[in-house]
Amino acid sequence: MSGTLYIAAKAPRAGLAKTRLGNSIGHEPAAALYKGFLRDLAARFADAPFECGWYVTPSDAWPEMRPLVSPLGEGRVLFQGEGDWTERQRELFGGAAGRGEDKVVLIASDSPHLTVEVVVRAFEELDRRDLVLGPTFDGGYYLGLAETVREMGKEATGDQNKVLVLHGDAHAQAIFETNQGGELMQAILERLQKYR
Repeated sequence: MSGTLYIAAKAPRAGLAKTRLGNSIGHEPAAALYKGFLRDLAARFADAPFECGWYVTPSDAWPEMRPLVSPLGEGRVLFQGEGDWTERQRELFGGAAGRGEDKVVLIASDSPHLTVEVVVRAFEELDRRDLVLGPTFDGGYYLGLAETVREMGKEATGDQNKVLVLHGDAHAQAIFETNQGGELMQAILERLQKYR
């Protein structure tokens, strides 16, 4: 088994990618910037010491993306299914064992400054820890999971599952900045301790 970095990406279409930015600067310039993000990420991770793949949406996005990300090669290309971002992440991480991956790190394509060294460190941490969650410059996060956490998520039922799976498109830093952030982190740590 091995580890794989997946870059979550949308088709670089005006009105689909970088829509909040597009509302400010126009959707065509926002899509052009996003294409630059994809090119930068492909070039940065082309010689990375781990396998890289793309986690794309919508299902017809790859023909538009392929020429932009050619430095990274074909690699693995997985298509995001239906549902909110939480459900799509669950699908990616839940299918890892079937793809022969014991460690998966997921980053967003709108985090073009994330370095190879940060991802290497995330994989190293996954050798010792079950979950890695780190900040990105854009205020988002990268997420890495090892097999233990994926199995734990499958076993959790009812209210217990809400500790580990946060619904919607919330960014991690927003969750932990709330008055419930400390309580949530404690619940996560207690839950992880049960699986040690």
